[in-house]
Amino acid sequence: MMVSASPLFSKKRVLKTKYISINTGKCTACWECISACPQDVLGKVNFFSRRHVHPVHPENCNGCLACKKVCPHSAID
Repeated sequence: MMVSASPLFSKKRVLKTKYISINTGKCTACWECISACPQDVLGKVNFFSRRHVHPVHPENCNGCLACKKVCPHSAID
């Protein structure tokens, strides 16, 4: 019997706001984007072996792209 992996535990997830999308497979959890965001849109995920950013207040995103500009791994588009 083959069991498929849940999307929650897949290696790559794309999380979105109206203006940005986060590729969790590229995110290395450096947290630079969290520090750069003036609207407190992003937060941390520290769940077992999964460490990445995610939008905690996506409604606050105004499209300034400060997070994208500081991401050294191009995890934010």
